[in-house]
Amino acid sequence: MYAVYDGICAVSELLDGCFIHAGSIPQHETCRMAAMPKSVTIRDVPDEVRDELAARAARSGRSLQEYLRRELIKPASKPDLESVLERLERRRRAGGSSLPVSSILSYLDQDRRQ
Repeated sequence: MYAVYDGICAVSELLDGCFIHAGSIPQHETCRMAAMPKSVTIRDVPDEVRDELAARAARSGRSLQEYLRRELIKPASKPDLESVLERLERRRRAGGSSLPVSSILSYLDQDRRQ
């Protein structure tokens, strides 16, 4: 935890690796880095893929960066299939359901199509 009393940085506490500041703008370099979004670099993207993504971004009225950012956030905001299946298996064991996994997957597919 950083505590600077000369007004440069006013860190009050550390929660789950994130600095919570008393002020609105972190002044200490370590604190700014903890609060900043992270960047991702993807190498070796084929030109035709990049061009198609840029065209989709343009059609949606967004920059390529903003378009890709939104596209990455979508799947990350939902549980992955493995997590869903694990949760269903725990519920089945707890509740004694006899619904087979193939039926569950079929229902998930049907729900996605709607």
